Amino acid sequence: MLARTEPKALLWRTDGARYGRIDARVAADGALEIRSHDMGGAEMAEWGADDHEASLRIEARDVARLLLALLEDGYAGRADGLQAIRELCETRDIPAKFAVWT
Repeated sequence: MLARTEPKALLWRTDGARYGRIDARVAADGALEIRSHDMGGAEMAEWGADDHEASLRIEARDVARLLLALLEDGYAGRADGLQAIRELCETRDIPAKFAVWT
């Protein structure tokens, strides 16, 4: 099971009138939780709302499927795919075992 993490900002933006943020964290049960919060004038004002929050939860048993989908979208067809993923692990301090044999 994954260790619980504090929310990590994936996106933060503001233009002075609107503010938006997307955070992700691993819940205590290993699920991935992603939350979005937008507020400020304009876009949703016609509905009388200027504050919008949403969340997405991927259960722990499905996180690996999401990971494989993200890897496929980001690295499919790349001859350097394995090396790029290895470098990403190194950059993000993610433990990974790399082996080469001939």
